[in-house]
Amino acid sequence: MFDIWSINVFLIGMIVGIVIGFIIYALRFYRLPVGVIVVDVSEPDNDPYLYLNISKDDLYNIINKKVVTLEVNRITTSDSQK
Repeated sequence: MFDIWSINVFLIGMIVGIVIGFIIYALRFYRLPVGVIVVDVSEPDNDPYLYLNISKDDLYNIINKKVVTLEVNRITTSDSQK
């Protein structure tokens, strides 16, 4: 019913379609971090302190965005003693 040529073409088409779909998904939904949120847990008796570090250039770029990505840095007691 189906020869080997049509099966190979079908499989190659499926693989190419999956790869193209993955590339489009990655370009659409992948976001680079626009800043850093620093979580200071060096004082265990208190709640953690949060500091947001965003450059002025990034601030003007993110004003109209609904969703942004931040990098998270954690400061612990051993980090603060260095």
